[in-house]
Amino acid sequence: MKKFIIISALVFAVNNAYTQSWADRDCGEPTGSHFNVSQEMLNKYRSAHPNFNFPHCVDEIIERQAEQILNYFHRNYRFNEINNRHIHQILWTLFKEMPFAKFESAVNDTINRFYHFGRHFEGEEWRRKYQVEFGAPFGSRATISRLNVHGNENIQKMIDLLQEIEH
Repeated sequence: MKKFIIISALVFAVNNAYTQSWADRDCGEPTGSHFNVSQEMLNKYRSAHPNFNFPHCVDEIIERQAEQILNYFHRNYRFNEINNRHIHQILWTLFKEMPFAKFESAVNDTINRFYHFGRHFEGEEWRRKYQVEFGAPFGSRATISRLNVHGNENIQKMIDLLQEIEH
């Protein structure tokens, strides 16, 4: 019985150390993306789907896993609800190339500029009185509806503003 307890404790200690070292290992500095998936995207996906046992580091994912991650973000952030394919393509490219917080901020800033909200409105008297600014999570109905502009002139204006975003 003593041998069983000692062996069980040893197996548990080795297994626990292996699991701990795998979970805590450092992937190093982010080196960009792998199959268009960034380390930030992989971390968010792993948090949402811990049972899928995806690799810890983005450099270790395979193409099929990358497709699954990209489909998840495309669906959950409602890219498919963006009506204009050019606006959709610009936003999807920016989403894959930028840190999420910077992307979301840039999209909200673009919406503010397009609709002349807040500090982008040119009437000083109006701005001091109302100080309205748009700021919503990307993928929300509010954001998607503001991006779905109508009319060729408005669509081109939105495309031009989105293309100004530095990534």
